[in-house]
Amino acid sequence: MDGKLTQKESSNFVGFSQKRKEHVTPYKIAVVCLINQMCILRYKIRPNAYLCKGERGITIKPQYLRDFYLLTLKLIHCPDLAYTELHSLITGNRYQLMPELLTNYEKLCDKLLVKKIDGLMDTINNLNKMLIDLPGQVSPLVNKSSPVGLFLRRMMLHFDKLSFPQTILVFEAFEVYIREGRELVKKDKEFVVQKIVPRSETIETSTPESANTGAVGKSEMDLTGDKMEMDSEMSVDMSEEDAKPTAAEMSVDMMSDTDAKTTAKSEGGLFKLSDNDPKTTAKAEGGLFKLPAASFTTKLNSAKSYVPLLGALGLDDGDGLDMRQLEKWDPGAIWSRKQAELFISQQAMYLLNNPQQALAPPVLQERLQQILKHNPEHAEAYYLSYLNCLRVNEFCGALENLYHYFDRSNTLLNHEDKPKGLRFAALNLGILYAHFGHKEEALRALREAIALAHEVSDNQCLQHIQSWYYKLIGNEKMMEKQMERSILKSSDLNLHFLTSFGLLSFSRFASSMGTKPSLVFELLHKSDLLNFHYDITDLMANSYATKAGLWNMYGKTEMASLMSQMLLHLDLKDPTIGLTCYNGESVCLAICNVTSRFIEEGEFHLASIILNHAKDRFPQEKSWQLVEQLLAFTQALYQRQWLEAQRAVDQIAAHDKIESKLRRAELLIERENFRDAMETINTLFESDNDRMGALHRTRALILAGKATMCESNKCSRMPIIRKYGNEKPIDRSACTGSAAVNHFMKAVTTGSEFYLNYYSCMATIEHAKLLYDKGFTNQALRLMEEGIVTVLAHGTSYDQASALYFYLVCEANSIQETNGPMRVDAVMEIVKTLERVKDTFKRLGVVHKIQSIVFLQAMLCDDVGKMAELYKYSLEFRKLDELSC
Repeated sequence: MDGKLTQKESSNFVGFSQKRKEHVTPYKIAVVCLINQMCILRYKIRPNAYLCKGERGITIKPQYLRDFYLLTLKLIHCPDLAYTELHSLITGNRYQLMPELLTNYEKLCDKLLVKKIDGLMDTINNLNKMLIDLPGQVSPLVNKSSPVGLFLRRMMLHFDKLSFPQTILVFEAFEVYIREGRELVKKDKEFVVQKIVPRSETIETSTPESANTGAVGKSEMDLTGDKMEMDSEMSVDMSEEDAKPTAAEMSVDMMSDTDAKTTAKSEGGLFKLSDNDPKTTAKAEGGLFKLPAASFTTKLNSAKSYVPLLGALGLDDGDGLDMRQLEKWDPGAIWSRKQAELFISQQAMYLLNNPQQALAPPVLQERLQQILKHNPEHAEAYYLSYLNCLRVNEFCGALENLYHYFDRSNTLLNHEDKPKGLRFAALNLGILYAHFGHKEEALRALREAIALAHEVSDNQCLQHIQSWYYKLIGNEKMMEKQMERSILKSSDLNLHFLTSFGLLSFSRFASSMGTKPSLVFELLHKSDLLNFHYDITDLMANSYATKAGLWNMYGKTEMASLMSQMLLHLDLKDPTIGLTCYNGESVCLAICNVTSRFIEEGEFHLASIILNHAKDRFPQEKSWQLVEQLLAFTQALYQRQWLEAQRAVDQIAAHDKIESKLRRAELLIERENFRDAMETINTLFESDNDRMGALHRTRALILAGKATMCESNKCSRMPIIRKYGNEKPIDRSACTGSAAVNHFMKAVTTGSEFYLNYYSCMATIEHAKLLYDKGFTNQALRLMEEGIVTVLAHGTSYDQASALYFYLVCEANSIQETNGPMRVDAVMEIVKTLERVKDTFKRLGVVHKIQSIVFLQAMLCDDVGKMAELYKYSLEFRKLDELSC
């Protein structure tokens, strides 16, 4: 489909605001009965109310009134519910209603079933008494301008317009709705009792299959159709077209910060099923609440007497009752325009702030199709469908729905507003292409949007375009100028979201260009002021995630963990709009950051627990998938399980190719395959040099230096203490290690230039190992003293243990020439400190390092004549050697 309107579709939009469908359904009649009985109870609590003889006034607790008001708003705004769902809401624990109200409601329904059409007409006609002043009343029971008042007036108006045959059909459907709904509720109660009471004490009841039905059958049919369209203007002003921005304008800010992705469970959202109704199950195909086949058999047996009714409603083609057609028919698919607008606005809000609370993509798409079936002029439904396609990365569906939205929304605009719709259409098209990585197409669409915006000097649209344009141009000098202009212009136009977003983007760009950290965090502070002042929730969370990422880059892992935990403890929920929990992408990044910190500390079990939480909370997010593979790689590398580590490296490549190559090089170095490691790093520099940031480049240089050093020296990376006369001299004439020194010096320079202190210290430690291997023990010890403090403060447990072990080796060799008691005390202090290193490696599961440490402890004890300790460590070394064999 090309997204263009056909002639028939175009005619449907002409005058749609004056002619709208409204339906009188059994569900709405049941809601009217509930409101009716509450109004009667409210009338009785008034001091001067006219009461029957012997009747006393009553009191209503404020909690009952509050819960009833909330329940009423939910019932009149949501689409038609099955009787079982309505019963669950009324009798459940979520809303506490008066027992008298529930009793009177059931009595009124029974009265309607007995009096039939007369009772229904009396009930509808009595609604007018609730909206007018009665004798003795200070004010009407229901304000006619309130949501409940508008609902009652609408019901009276459309019921009066029904012909007599249509009124009969409405009552028959209501009778089926109540009777069969009560039967299903009764079967549910019998099924629960049968589960609780032992089988020997129960009588024969309905089977679980027949009790576990998902909705009522034919009782909530569309009784009106084309015959029930209004033929004249409504006598009450029901205009719903208030001045408001289009969906495209409202959603550009939402799309600017982060891609609308991830899916969520279908139990959340406006249509969440009550926990008290275990038989209703949401399905993604075959209707909104698809019934099992067994329940349809039960319902069809009682529905045969209503075949004429089904035929009148279009569900019988004259050849008999079509069960497949009835199975596909959905009683909850009747959507008014107000219900559709509320549903779309809530789902859009959920997609932005809490994707898990939104409906699952298949369920949401099915509901949108139902909305468009009854409201074909509702263009915003196409835009929500477009966002829904972005969640599952469906390009064709997203493009088609985007075309449909702007084709239909432009049809409803006047001649002056149509160019504005075209500008935002080009902008959204560019955003779509950028989301799927089509850079050239995105730039082409954005340039077209810029040209259209320049024609009418639409500065606001230009700033939205510019916020995406500078991310795609790729030129660093142009990006800096574009960002500065965008921030200043957005601030002048009071576009606070774009200003804050620009500051966040500029802080990331500045950090990648080697700007001082103090200036970078000053930009973030300005963004925070805007976010908190104007309550920009998503950018507020994004700022904390950005700070955590920057602290990680600068090597301050404790500060990064602190920022992540602050974000997780930040209260960003807003119950006034139905947002019970904020679950944006930034929260997932914070959870992944905390998980990575536990991985670095060697707490693999705790990391797995947090990772499972991220899986449940963000099932489609890619961030935790990458961390999951990093966890598997780290464990396999420490335990020398090469196949598992290689498998994890291959899976990391699906998320981050540069990280995968770095991990592959690290794995090859551990396997002592130094030449392949150098080839991997060289390939990384040749193919991905432009895409590598300073952090990746520094890590690659350190790995290149390690591989070159080990390949040239052909020695173990775990040095041991030198003792005069016990070590054969190594031929150093073949290689001087100058290539490795160059790599380490480049890494130190790059780290210092971009303030990567931690990786600069790691490069310094590797350089010290090279000097030690060449025989320059004192120089190696001096370099170790420069870098070990930073590593012990912010490094991973593995890096801390390795650095401390090498420092103790250098210190042990530096005191070999000294004599006396002080030397013995110093050596035994080194042996004691090595116990801490050994415990760390045990906790990490690095068994092959423990054997080298025990061997070093035995040599040190032998050197100072501590025979008891020597025998102890010798025995421990023998046990480890036997286990390794």
